[in-house]
Amino acid sequence: MAQQVSCPGEPELNGVSERKHRHIVEMGFTLMINSGVPKHLWVEAFTTAVYLINRLPSSVINMQSPFSAL
Repeated sequence: MAQQVSCPGEPELNGVSERKHRHIVEMGFTLMINSGVPKHLWVEAFTTAVYLINRLPSSVINMQSPFSAL
């Protein structure tokens, strides 16, 4: 696996972090829309999204969750 680096001071050029950020945002919004919670609870929705993502199995680490792999 090749190491991926980004330009210092320019996080928008880091594709890995951008994809992870988009995954978190999309899951957070999905949780909010499907549960019908008010918009002021967005912090809790995004925290829950990160919690769930860390416990979903990943094919990159042999179908383990990042939490259990850690």
